[in-house]
Amino acid sequence: MFRGIEIKLKTGLRVTPKIVRKTPPSIKTRKPPEIITPEID
Repeated sequence: MFRGIEIKLKTGLRVTPKIVRKTPPSIKTRKPPEIITPEID
């Protein structure tokens, strides 16, 4: 995994990994609160 990141950084795809990392957390963060909120109510 680290080798793949190093290759991407050397290739100049620094923006790609950042966008990919920000996308999954935002989707996971939005889904759980919506599902947990109705259950608590």
